[in-house]
Amino acid sequence: MLYEGRKRQIRRMLQALNNGVVRLHRIAFGPLAIGDLGEGETRELSASELSALRNAVGIDG
Repeated sequence: MLYEGRKRQIRRMLQALNNGVVRLHRIAFGPLAIGDLGEGETRELSASELSALRNAVGIDG
């Protein structure tokens, strides 16, 4: 299983197998999961998400 694609890694891997990528969908960004958000939708971060994000980038608070 691939957990992280850097730059165009996933596209290049599949191209090497003669399979093109039509569309990729991001399901998470760092400690934040996209969940049921639709394209273009936004929402407020919960306190635990904000804390996890701050922790991930090394900001105390």
